[in-house]
Amino acid sequence: MKQIIYVTKKKVWLDGASFDWNEKKLTEVFKANREKIGSSDVRIVLGNDVSYLCAFPQKEGLNLTRESVALEAGNYLPIVIEDDTFDWSMVVMNKKVWIQAIAVDKQLLEFISRAVKENKINVNLMIPIGILLGQLSVEKKTPVLIRWTGQENLSVLAAGGLVDSVYADSSDEQIMSFAQNRWALDVSPEVVTVNDSNFNLNDMVFAEKNKGEDANILNIPMFKKLQPEKPDPILANAPQSDIVLGEAEKKPEPAKDRRLPLLVLVVIFILGCSFWIYRVSQKNINPVRVEQGVQTTPSPSPLASPSASISPSDYSVQVLNGSGVNGLAAKIRDSLTAEGFVNVEIGNSPDTEVGTIRSKATVPSMITETVISKISGNVIDKSDPLTEENDFDLVVVIGSRTK
Repeated sequence: MKQIIYVTKKKVWLDGASFDWNEKKLTEVFKANREKIGSSDVRIVLGNDVSYLCAFPQKEGLNLTRESVALEAGNYLPIVIEDDTFDWSMVVMNKKVWIQAIAVDKQLLEFISRAVKENKINVNLMIPIGILLGQLSVEKKTPVLIRWTGQENLSVLAAGGLVDSVYADSSDEQIMSFAQNRWALDVSPEVVTVNDSNFNLNDMVFAEKNKGEDANILNIPMFKKLQPEKPDPILANAPQSDIVLGEAEKKPEPAKDRRLPLLVLVVIFILGCSFWIYRVSQKNINPVRVEQGVQTTPSPSPLASPSASISPSDYSVQVLNGSGVNGLAAKIRDSLTAEGFVNVEIGNSPDTEVGTIRSKATVPSMITETVISKISGNVIDKSDPLTEENDFDLVVVIGSRTK
């Protein structure tokens, strides 16, 4: 049985139906559709918003090994490249050797690998949608712009099967201008429009080879070893008596001492009376202390501080790298997640000198300052607030100016 699973940042497409997901629900989505998925030959297509790709010519004297390609690809991709989160292939076009590199975020690959392993699904190929659409350019000697309306609306710039770039939000004018400059074209590239009526994603996926030499096959494998899952914070912090055991695990309750509740009540009563007497005496002795015309009042209890109810996990952050330093956005994301932020996404922006941070009006200043503190090496200025329609609560652009 052959089956395709199409994964984007927020949805999974399976057997003609779509499902919302996040890191906690992907395993449940696979489990609920286990019979549809089958186990003989499953292939995963990575959407444009969860995969990365780049193309670059082979440098003179560069020995093409997995290590050397990963090092070079890191200069073009916005995430940190690791051996088990990327793949590459060699493409010869116009008698010139080009490198096609693909990569996926390590955390996303962990989610997918866990869902696949726990549901015992046999995945034989995992590949970005951009690479599949780029195959429509195999017979083209000059770049073409492939427009696809399917699970995503994408524009793919490719030639001879080599995918240069994939766009989701850029205007036609921007894409055409980039294509002409990149490939020294006198005219705009030919446009090829594809949709469900003239493009069969299923046939294209299963036409891809998944075995062969590393330089000829593009396939990101599942993690063989998974990181241990973090314990549920509710159960981890709960008293042992609050955790419900299975019937076979329940222990016989010890005989209760009926005198204990009465003793507890007496102790509470005595402590309460003592505290009340103390408060009254303090109030009568010195209700407000005044020194040199300055009135001082007791400091509020830390429990009354509004920051006690503010959690970084409630706010989403987008980090865009405009510094020119490869992998900087990924490092900052790791710092933010260590601080308690859960929804942190990264990407690139045009090069800029001074970094900025924008946040919605509903975001507490404490959260904004926390984000800024994690970008300690670069100058970050506060900019205009975000509208409530923005997908993120805070958007950070990292510039090249350092402190």
